[in-house]
Amino acid sequence: MTFQDKLKELLQAKNWNSKDLADHSGIPYPTCKSYFLKDPNKRRLPSYGHAVLICAALGTSLDTFKDCDEFRSDSTGSPSQ
Repeated sequence: MTFQDKLKELLQAKNWNSKDLADHSGIPYPTCKSYFLKDPNKRRLPSYGHAVLICAALGTSLDTFKDCDEFRSDSTGSPSQ
């Protein structure tokens, strides 16, 4: 599962969209919107600080995202492809 997929799942559970996430987290709306861009080359991942704000707004922890494809590591410690 990608970060984008997991974040969508969490937002749907709260009946929120990216604007609601921006309002509740304090992250600028254009930044929140960039997490959902269809083009993976333009899509952004949050900084650590923004990830903390997202988790606080959603009432979850960073561990919620630890198994996302972008954050998993193989046995060498390199990010998985």
